[in-house]
Formats: sequence, structure tokens, C-alpha cells
Amino acid sequence: MKKILLLLLFINVSVSAQLYKSHDWDETPIFHKLSEEDKKLSSVAIKEKHLIQYHQPLIGPLALYDTHHRIVRVNNDKGIKRHNRVYIPMRSVEKIIDIKARVIFPDGRIINLNKKNIKELKDIKGYGRYKIFAIEGVEKNTQLEIIYTLRKNLSTLGTILVQKDYKINNAEVIIRKPFLFVTNVKSYNGFPSLEKKKVPGKKFAYTAIAKNIPAMVDEKQSASDANRMKVVYLTKPALVGIDDEWSNFTYTISSNLIDVRPKKYKKLISDFEKNSPNIKNKDSLIIAVSDYANKNYTIERGGSIFENIKTIFKQKKGSQIGIIKIYTSLFNYYKVPYKIVLTSNRFYNKFDKDFFTNTNLEIAMLFFPHNKKFLCPSINNHSLGYPPVRYSNNEGVFISSDNYEFGYIPTGDIKYTLIDREIETNLDFDLLSVKVKGTYTTTGYRANNSRMAYQYFIKNNIEEFRDMEAASGINDAEFTQFSVKNHKPKLNINNTPLIIDYEYSSEEYLEEVNGNYIFNVGKLIGNQSELYQEEKRVNPIELSYPNEYKYIIKVHIPNGYTIKNLEKLKDSSSFKINEKLAAQFISNYKIDKNILYITISEKYPLIKINKEYYDLYKDVVNSAFDFSKKIILFEKIVN
Repeated sequence: MKKILLLLLFINVSVSAQLYKSHDWDETPIFHKLSEEDKKLSSVAIKEKHLIQYHQPLIGPLALYDTHHRIVRVNNDKGIKRHNRVYIPMRSVEKIIDIKARVIFPDGRIINLNKKNIKELKDIKGYGRYKIFAIEGVEKNTQLEIIYTLRKNLSTLGTILVQKDYKINNAEVIIRKPFLFVTNVKSYNGFPSLEKKKVPGKKFAYTAIAKNIPAMVDEKQSASDANRMKVVYLTKPALVGIDDEWSNFTYTISSNLIDVRPKKYKKLISDFEKNSPNIKNKDSLIIAVSDYANKNYTIERGGSIFENIKTIFKQKKGSQIGIIKIYTSLFNYYKVPYKIVLTSNRFYNKFDKDFFTNTNLEIAMLFFPHNKKFLCPSINNHSLGYPPVRYSNNEGVFISSDNYEFGYIPTGDIKYTLIDREIETNLDFDLLSVKVKGTYTTTGYRANNSRMAYQYFIKNNIEEFRDMEAASGINDAEFTQFSVKNHKPKLNINNTPLIIDYEYSSEEYLEEVNGNYIFNVGKLIGNQSELYQEEKRVNPIELSYPNEYKYIIKVHIPNGYTIKNLEKLKDSSSFKINEKLAAQFISNYKIDKNILYITISEKYPLIKINKEYYDLYKDVVNSAFDFSKKIILFEKIVN
């Protein structure tokens, strides 16, 4: 029996080893023809092939090979800029098996990559090493072909991003495993499901092909990265199995982060109690633990030594996992019930409970069942309440000491985040200057963002914070008063409003025209986003959080003048989905006792809106932008 198993393994190994090695480009390349539509694009991929192979040699450990083969036509300078420089990530790469590239011209000429031109970048924005090279000779209407194979650190999990920011005419994914292994694969966002088929060598692999994949567009107010077509896979030995991955994973998390015995860390408990008097209930204890951790410990990259509580206590720094242990050991000691919550950044990956992968789990949060609030130890000064926007409105796994479950991670509704501005103006036509007096009150996520910004700018450049919050879009504001109330981060806990009072003068609002005066009244609401684009929308709308804006603007009318163009201040744009308000912009005005009152109400109660409603949504957003450009005319009254 053993001889038969060894023979089967040898047959499997000897054939499967040829799969990635046998994949190569054609010795005599074809210069592919493009359709008239493809010729209009800056670039188009004729072919994108992803080949993942787990290879078990007869002698030696299991190896993982990753091959990528791309053929791209560049049609203009934008296409050249996009594809001429090639970056190959080296994170988790053990060895480069081969890198080849060439340029093919319409007349059949070929320029091959000089491998001496391949350089290495040590680190790019914290993402690790890259191999980089520029392909010489690329010009308009040429064809680039790139193929490389990497031997990577063995990993049972992987993700293939199929959809790119350019059109792909033919995309193929092949995942090959050894005979005595099992694989789970799942396709997302419209890429076909992989099927088990024969590949070269008369062996089976999971494969799928998609035609005419459109370019993914990085659009405003969208989760374009999370919406890309992709394939996720999980491969393990058959004897191990892949049915209990969530159970095994959550058990490990519970053992490391929850099953922390606080009595072993008496110095930590003593130090906390010395620094945290007046604890009255669970919520005040949670706040005290958070304050203690934020004031006394910093998060550092490091090995397992920075996961040890005694080391962290002594050196006052720890890894993300280590800092979480500071929290959980204290909560365990005081018997505060909590759960560890793991989830993904919804703008990059949607959490999927039906397919295990831990590579997309970006953060560990604490959830308290008694008040249903969250705390993020790895984010400095994050307050007890809703989680950060990128982790909210998503699913996650909730882990306790003896169990786990999947659940929804909420975000605040429209009443939670309010932006309220009261603005009063006095116009001086002699000096062509406007005095602006305002009060800016905000709550929820917007208040949290402003508080975090204030903590930074108060130490660096408070003028930049002042200009950003009180005079957005005004370049010559001369401030006479600026104050911030309720700026401490812990005030987010009860959603205490952040209040900013300010006064300034500016000459940007007024223009003189033949003895009359144009007042750029729309500038008072600050810079506004716009969605004037000709391209067809690709992604659904996805906002950071629901929110509401309210403006009350008082314009004192100078004696001897009347106002024209007032009707242009009126606007109403809104729409509903299933009888519920989806978005709204309404502006109106009235004159009372020589004062012009302008009121604006802008509401976005939904986080997600299907792209079929995009034109309606765009009209609302553009109404706010259009208002920011509104002007009114002051004419001198002639007796």
C-alpha cells in the first residue's frame, strides 16, 4: 500500500512540476488587432493570466509559485505612462524564478528587456520591497508583453485581483494544487466561478476565464477597490481539512487576547489604580482604561517581545496585539464583559463570513454588550462609541472566551452626525470688505474628525486648522477671533457637540461693477464637492457615514441698496428610494427688517445607493456645489 501511495505521489509531483515551467510566451509574437472601441482607450490588455501553483517535490517542502502573464496595447501617452514602468511586489517572495518583458511593434520589430535594468526599491510607503524596471522603446500603438514567475513564502490563503484600472479583453485564473491537498475558491464582484478542469500535463486545476472586463474607475464616494473582480483561495492538506477554519482561528485569538490572567500582572493593576481614581461604573472604567493606555503606552512595530505584558509595562510600548492585552487584562480583572471584533476595511474588502480568510482582517476592536459600544485600542485616542467609518456598516466576527458569532457592525444614523453653521455678514462697500461672524457646531463622526485634527494642529499649525474649519475656500481671511470648545476626544463618547466661534474679514467676497456690488454669497458655505463627469458611473455610491448640513446665513443689507438675483438662491433637489429620503438639498431665502436670511438643508441619510440612482444623487450633490458659486447683486437705490 505504501508503495502505491508513493507511486501516486511521484506521478502527481513529476507532472505538476511542469505546469508553471511550461508556461511561456510565443517565440514569434502576434501583434493583435484591436476593435475600433478599444483603439479609443489609452490602453487595453489583450491578455491577463494568473497562475498559482502549489508544488510538492519528491524531496523537500511544499512550494508556492505565482506566475503572471500580461499582453497590453498602449494607444497614447497616458497608456505609455500607465504601463511603461513595471512594479513587482517582493513581499513574501523567496526567489525570482524569471522576469521577461518585450515591446512588439506593428512592423514585427521586438525589443527585449535588458535584465540589467531591473532595480530594487527597498520600501514604498511601508508596503515592502519592489522590483522595478522601465521598458525601453515603448511608443504609441505598441504592444507590451510581460511574464514573471515568483516562488513565494508558503501561504494557505491568497487573493488574486483580476480587475484593473484598464480594460481586459481576456482574463484567466488557474489554481493548481497537489493531489493530496484540498482547495476552496471563491470569485467576487462578477468574476466567473472557478471550475475543475484539465490543464497541460493532463492534470486538474481550478480555472476560469472572463471576457471584456471593464476598467475599474476610482470614483468619488465609492468603494472601488472593494468592488474589483477578484478570486480568493484557501489550500491545505486533505488530512487537515478546511471546514473548521473560523473555529481554529477564533480559538487562537481568544487564547492570545482574551484568556489573559490579570493576577499575573499586579504591577499593571496597581499602576492603573494609582492613575485612575473616581471609577463609578462600567462605562467610567472603560473610559479610564482607554485614557490610561493612551497616555502611558505607544504602539510600536516589533516581534513577539512586544506582545508580552511585562515587557510592555516596563518599556511603555507594545505591538497592536500587545496593547490590546493591556486592555483585556484590565477588563478581565474588573470583570467587564467584552468581545474581540475582527473585520475588514469596507472600502478595500467586504467581510465575508462564508469564506474564511484572515488576510483582509485589518483591525481588532473591543465590543461591550452592556452598552453596544466599540473601542479601538490600536487607534490612538479613539473614544468609546461607534467604530471608525472604514470598519462600520460591515460584517465582522465577534469573539468571546468560549464562542464566536458573526454580526453587523453599525454606524451612526443621520441624527448622529450634524454639521450646523450660523453665519452673519456685514458688507463694507467702501473697503470692498466683508466681516464674517460664525458659529460652527458639529457632532458625530464629523466632530470626531475635527477633534483629531485639532489635537494635531494645536501642536503644529493651528492657523491651518482655523482656515480649514472656519474659512474654507477663502485665501485672504484676517481673523479677529477664533475659539474651539469641547475639543477633547473623550467628549465623543456622549456625542457632545464641538463648537467653533470665529470672526474674520475678507476682500474675496465683493466685486464692484459700475457702482453696484457683486456679493459671492455662495462662498460662505465653503468648498463643496461636485460630480460633474461625463463618464458612465461604474460603482454604487458608498458614503463614509450619513450626515446632515444646516446653514442659517444672515446678510445685513447696507442702507441705500436693494438686492437683485434673489430667486437664484432658491433650489430644491431630492429623491426617495422605496418611499424613504435618499438625499436632499433645499435652499431658500426671506428678507426681514433689512436683513436677508438664507436657509439651507442638505441631507444624506443613506450610506449605500445603487448606481441606477446615480443621476438623481448627482443632481443633489451638484446643487450644493452650484450654490457655492451663487452671487447676488446689490444695486444703489435711485430716488
